[in-house]
Amino acid sequence: MQNTAVMKRLCSRKGQAFPLAAVGVFIMAFSVVATLNLGNAIYEKIKLQNTADASSYSLAAMEARAFNFVALTNRTMVVNYNTAMALQSYLSYAGYSVFMVGTMRDILACVTSSLDFGCTVFPPPIRFAYCALAKFFKALTKIAGFVVKIAETLYKIVHNMAPMAVEALGLFNKYITYHTQAIRLVLLNTHIFSGMQEIISENYPDGRMAFLDGNGLWNVLINGALNTLEFRATFDGAAGLNPSLFDLIFGFISGYRKFEKRQEQANKDAVRIMTEIANASRSDKSIYKRDGWSGLGVISWLVSNVFGDKHGNTKLIEKDQPKPKVKKIHSKEFNYLQGDYLASDDYLDNGIGIGFGVLSIVVALPNTINAVGTGIVAANEKNDRKHYGYKNNSDKAAHPKGGYNGLIAFPPLKGWAKKSVDSNINCGTLEKHAWVGISPYFKFNPKADHDSDYNQPSTWIFLNIPPDKLNVGGEKKPYSYKYKFEHGGSEQFSFDNIDPENPAISGGRAAEMDTTIGGERNSFFFEGLNVLSRGMAYYHRPGNWQENPNFFNPFWRAKLAPIGNKLTQIFDRMTQGMNKPGNEDNSQFVGYLMNFARNFLNDIFFGVITSVITH
Repeated sequence: MQNTAVMKRLCSRKGQAFPLAAVGVFIMAFSVVATLNLGNAIYEKIKLQNTADASSYSLAAMEARAFNFVALTNRTMVVNYNTAMALQSYLSYAGYSVFMVGTMRDILACVTSSLDFGCTVFPPPIRFAYCALAKFFKALTKIAGFVVKIAETLYKIVHNMAPMAVEALGLFNKYITYHTQAIRLVLLNTHIFSGMQEIISENYPDGRMAFLDGNGLWNVLINGALNTLEFRATFDGAAGLNPSLFDLIFGFISGYRKFEKRQEQANKDAVRIMTEIANASRSDKSIYKRDGWSGLGVISWLVSNVFGDKHGNTKLIEKDQPKPKVKKIHSKEFNYLQGDYLASDDYLDNGIGIGFGVLSIVVALPNTINAVGTGIVAANEKNDRKHYGYKNNSDKAAHPKGGYNGLIAFPPLKGWAKKSVDSNINCGTLEKHAWVGISPYFKFNPKADHDSDYNQPSTWIFLNIPPDKLNVGGEKKPYSYKYKFEHGGSEQFSFDNIDPENPAISGGRAAEMDTTIGGERNSFFFEGLNVLSRGMAYYHRPGNWQENPNFFNPFWRAKLAPIGNKLTQIFDRMTQGMNKPGNEDNSQFVGYLMNFARNFLNDIFFGVITSVITH
């Protein structure tokens, strides 16, 4: 009877749903935990990614603003060079004007001498007319002499003021503008080297990304290194200085004198570019084309009665081109290379001077006033500074007050009129033409390579937050635990404390379920949540994407940029020596083999990178 009761209980179906219910409840509880875990992980990662995006974009915006500031100040340098050329052109024309009025005074004196000859030789009543005109022209000659003195006085005033202003403009570019640019760019290193930690701390809540707290040191080092390399590559060191922190430290260690030497020995390519821009940015014809049809040329004709092909130009040229002095800067006979010497000339080709005295005429033949003018060279070294007059395309100097050798007069001259010219030229004022040349400036280092974004700098922000930083504000969340499932014995067991040879002694087996966010499951390097963001300071003139990036136009902007294509570009540069299928230099088999190796390395490369940015 007892056995029959036991068999009935064993065969009974009551209670069979309980194990299934227990398993279902466990699965449901596990699903809830997994859902909460996943939701919290997504929420935390969105906050972390937003923080990284805000930081990378902010750094890109800071760099873009700094580059726009450099562009505007570089344009200020160009304006200062243009102003210096304008002052130099006014000074050159002032000296030429003295020459013109001096020649006018000489021709009037010759007309007076011709009239004196008629007053002495011709019989009355013609003699009376010659004598009256002679007295009148003597008065005109005195007035002309007074005009020459006024012109000389004005020239001395200009000559005392203009060279100082020209030198001041050059010094302003070398010290004020250049150092202002340097300070702005150097201060940017504060944000670059700190990895934008200030922005990160402000954007991520509860102070969980505090400066140098936990993995904050790794964030700073990684972001600082990546962005310093990008920032450093942006600048052409040939312009005198690279403002990256690495170069600043290196320059400080090597000594300030060597740093100054780097400034003075800036690459000629940078000098040439600034020179071309400065020479091409002039808009007033009184600077780059003082010819006979401009206002200045017409005024010269009306005042002096000296006619011909008036020319004049002011530009930055190379030293001693042509030697030994400046002649006809824009003449086809000479090839002037662009450089950092400030030169200006005003001269007259095929000139002819004419003076009418009603009953007499004085003509200075073209071959006696051929290519007469003045020239100025402003330079850093005193030996290279020049201010002179010249004539006849020769090295023989002509005094600025006159430049003809002979003339024809009717009636003939009574005697050679006293000319305004002297035998010697006063060169005592040469030291006034000081010019420091093209100063160092910050120049962008472009690359004609689309795969490198034309060397426009990226801004990288990598952030890691460990699991212990993801649970703050009280007790840990119930879905952020490492659960232990025990079996046998009172001791807590895990896979790590089981004796594989004698598990009974260890107390049995145990299972573990980790529901914490982050952890060691998927990350190769950093445990927890990892995000990576990329910003970019890029150049774009509205309506013209083809224009190369530069530091002369303030068209720099900031944006967030995709990471995948940049990583592809980096990997392609790392493996650019590997051939691809279809390469004519290799067999098809070798091409496929190399492409297989490339794809294999590509998978490993992206596997490692993407593992860092997952949790």
